[in-house]
Parts: sequence; C-alpha cells; structure tokens
Amino acid sequence: MTGSITSGIPADDADAAERVPELVEIPATSTSRDRAIEAFRQAFGRKPAGISSAPLPIQTFGDHSDCHDGLVLPLAANIRVWVSAGLRKDPRIAVHSADMDTRVDFSLARAPMTKTSEHWTDPIRTVLQELSMARTGTGGLDLCIAGDFSPGAAGGPHGPCTADDCGGRLGFGSALAVAVAGLAAVLWRLRVDGPGLARLCQRAENALGAGQRSITDAFVCRMARAGSATFLDCRTLEHSHVGMSLDGYRLVVCDTHGAGPLDGERRQRQSECDDALEILRARYRPDSRSLRDVPMEHMDRIEQLLPGVLFRRVRHVVTENARVVSARAALASGDLAAFGRLLDASHTSLRDDYQLACHELETIVAAAHRVDGVLGARRCGNGFSGCALALVPAGGMDLFRTRVTQAFEAATGRPPAFYSVQPAEGLTVGKP
Repeated sequence: MTGSITSGIPADDADAAERVPELVEIPATSTSRDRAIEAFRQAFGRKPAGISSAPLPIQTFGDHSDCHDGLVLPLAANIRVWVSAGLRKDPRIAVHSADMDTRVDFSLARAPMTKTSEHWTDPIRTVLQELSMARTGTGGLDLCIAGDFSPGAAGGPHGPCTADDCGGRLGFGSALAVAVAGLAAVLWRLRVDGPGLARLCQRAENALGAGQRSITDAFVCRMARAGSATFLDCRTLEHSHVGMSLDGYRLVVCDTHGAGPLDGERRQRQSECDDALEILRARYRPDSRSLRDVPMEHMDRIEQLLPGVLFRRVRHVVTENARVVSARAALASGDLAAFGRLLDASHTSLRDDYQLACHELETIVAAAHRVDGVLGARRCGNGFSGCALALVPAGGMDLFRTRVTQAFEAATGRPPAFYSVQPAEGLTVGKP
C-alpha cells in the first residue's frame, strides 16, 4: 500500500474511465448558503433573521468506544447543512426543504418523542423541544434547510437523512440538529456554550428511542476547527484540535450507497458491552465506571473472565482508545504512514472484534488497499454499511477511482460515489 504513487488512468483502462463516477469536490464557498436564503424568502415571504451551517461529521478513530466514555478523533467534513430562520409569534415550527421543495409544520408542544415515522425532520423536532425548555417565550420558528450535495436528488421519500443518501450515512441528523439548535439559541436569546449545545443535541437524539448515542458527532459538528481533527475525551469533554497536514494526500469518502444505521444491531452490541462491564465489576474491578476503565495491560486476565464474544467487544473498545492516542501522535508528528496503518487496524478491529461488517463495505475497503500508494482505509459513518474513508495520494486520484469502481461494480453491480473532503470548521451562525 505504500508503493509508488501513480497518476492518471492506464491506457488499458480508457474505456472503464467513462464509467467511473466523478470525484465530487465541495467548493470552498457553497452556493447552498444562497439557496437557503432565497428559498426562505420564497417559502415565507420575508428575509430570514439569521443563517447557520454545520459540517457532516466523520469518525476517523473512536467508533463504539465513545459510548463507553472513550477517546475519539473525529473531523468535520467540508460538506455542510445550511439553515436559515426567522421568528414566529405562534408556538409552531415550519420547516421548508430547499432541496426537495417540501414543507413540514409541527407544534413545539412537548410530546413523547419516539422514532416511529423516521422522518428527516425528527432531529429538528426533538432538538427544538429540548432547547425550548430553557426559555420562557412561546414563539416558534420558520426554517429553511439546504445541503451542500443536493441530498434531495439522491434521497428517499423522507428527504436528506434517510438511509438512501450519503448525508444519512455520514451523520446528517447530527449536523442538522447542531445547525438548527445553534441558530435557534441565538434567535431565542439563549446562552449555550459549545459543549452544552453538544450535550443538548445528544439528549435530543437519544430521545428518539434508537438506543444510547454518544456525544461525538454533535460535539465535532459544533466544536471542530478547519484543518484539524478534534481529540475528545467523551467522559470529561476535554478536547484539543490536532492539525492534519496532508501534504501530497487526500481524504476520500467512498460511498457504497448501502443501508443506513441498523438500530437493532447497534443496541445488541451496546447490550453485549453492558453485560461485559457487569461481569468485570463483579469479578475484576467493582469501581469500573465504564469499559474506559479497563487497562490494556490487563487484557490477558480479562480474556479469562469473559465469554469469547464479550471479550472481543471489550478488546475493540480498549484497543480503539489506544489507537486514538497513537493517531493523535502520528498527526502531530506528520507521520501519515503511521496514521494510515492505524486506520487499517481500526477497520480490522471493527470488523473482527466488534463485528461491524458487510459485503459492500469490505469490498470497497479491500479495493482501496489494493491501489498503489493508498496509506489506509476504514469504515466511517453510520450503520453497518455506508461509507469508507481512504487516505489517497493526490497524484493517484484517477487511478484510485478507476480501480475501486471496477472492483466494487464487479462485486455489487453498481458504482460507488467519491467525495474528496477536507477538515472544516464547526458550527457557524450569522446574519444572512
């Protein structure tokens, strides 16, 4: 994987090049901002009072250790969700999608929040209900939503955050909740600091009834800094920004168009980890607050205490925390080769120990590994399918797309999509 870097498409692949999906480059200045403002004017007949945006989150390290007070190293992609808004006098919320040209209205009155409809506006409803408990006013909001990659065109009937589009597989719901909550807090004159807003969005997501979610996605959507990954301790919320100098390389999201989150499987893994913790409290360390408290040097002893499946779940959590620390050090020293090897190790652990695997994802990661110069690749995003992240030589992007597309099409009968991403800024709020 660290062989010679090759640029371009070999001559014998010229015909295949016509079938290779284009690499989607997200522009530095998104037109989605202008669409969100103009669509608001058309939908509500007035100028919005404010506009916000939040990035889609990408987990490089920390998947499924974050739910156990672990360490994580996510980044925010330069693919953003834009929200324009204005105040209303009545206690209702009106949401217009600029991408789908549809409108949904609902009351702010607090009602049981269960995930029954799985509508793309669910994150808006729940986060505004959480936020409204902190204020004395009763007025609602008019909102208009626009996305950087026109998810309505590729999405399912419920819109951008269904399992049928890249946004849903990369945490569109978290970005949407952060963008809405950040702007609503300003318009409603509420003071909410960054970690507080992330906690609020986490509570809103958990209220949807899809199992306990970590704070990672909401935190990075709110707190990320351009050009950096975010190192976060999920127990204390202590964090720092780690520069990502990718000289000569690009971060590429490979979208399999596969299924989105599988909440039943996620809850099963969470339950297995909870069972392991209870056994360890009874037989090893009674004061353990979470799997975060299991030390790496005691893994041989832990293996004797747990059934095989539970031990593998614990081993993933413990080793992933160690990989986060190593990955932060690799970025700080500019050692991209080490960073890439850690990406590979993380994917292997997720596949073998946590058993997050599916045909599409394994196919695309294996294909990425076979391309000369690729330093590493792993799954990223929501669900057991979805997307992979690869560290690709800048001069070999065409070859990478060609080889991965050929392998993926041969295995699945459909082409993947590719997004070149850069570490971006977190939540922005301002005047239109």
